[in-house]
Amino acid sequence: MLLVQQRPIITLTTDFGHKDYFVGSLKGVILGINQQADIVSISHDVRSYDIRDGAYIIRSAYRYFPRFSIHVGIVDPGVGSPRRPILVVSNNYYFIGPDNGIFSYIYKEDPPVKVIEIKAEHYFLKSGGATFHGRDIFAPVAAWLSKGVEYSNLGDEITDFKAFPIPDINRPDQDSIKGEIIYIDKFGNLISNITRNDIDQLVINKGNKVLEVRIKDQIISGLTDFYGQGEANTIGAIINSNGYLEIFSYRKSAKEALAVSIGKEIIVAVR
Repeated sequence: MLLVQQRPIITLTTDFGHKDYFVGSLKGVILGINQQADIVSISHDVRSYDIRDGAYIIRSAYRYFPRFSIHVGIVDPGVGSPRRPILVVSNNYYFIGPDNGIFSYIYKEDPPVKVIEIKAEHYFLKSGGATFHGRDIFAPVAAWLSKGVEYSNLGDEITDFKAFPIPDINRPDQDSIKGEIIYIDKFGNLISNITRNDIDQLVINKGNKVLEVRIKDQIISGLTDFYGQGEANTIGAIINSNGYLEIFSYRKSAKEALAVSIGKEIIVAVR
């Protein structure tokens, strides 16, 4: 049995931006099918065509919504190609989008009960082209799902869905952790895949040794508790509110200051 809310929530995460009619069209299609839906935009400023960027944004926001919310994620450089439209049914939420890895974090952190290849074309909008599946497939399917259509009526279960590998930390020795930058936010803060728990495990029983964070040729001694503890034009390290190690420059861009990009190695060590 499909579980939905009395006033269902549908979220949107896309790389569509705000200049064009794209986002408004999605919302119009949803409301044309279900006027009771609450539509929440998580972000429409995902870097163009950057599936990993969109995946991280969805991962960082989805769990703060009520159970059974429907999350639509559209970063779709393969639109119109044979890539499949999918519905992911996790233990707590529904996710709708292209089968290109955009839900990779969900597969790892909120394991799906089922992944459905969406085939029920009678729920799609009729269109003269294949350039806007967000409007013609994903939005109407989300709306019909929010009205109580059973997900089993939308298509067939698949097991060969696409996912990119989520970077893991490694421990080269007892005194250090190696990770990498997995996301860069609007302010130029560099978010790593190293967690507070990873650091706690590193420093346990290390006595008075000093914690160091190294990125590129920068060595940061210790962690700050909040951004304002950092001095102007200096690089600092902090555990952010998602529990991950973040490199920042107070009121500046750490990305610009260090000239680094996604995938750059970061090391935490005790000395």
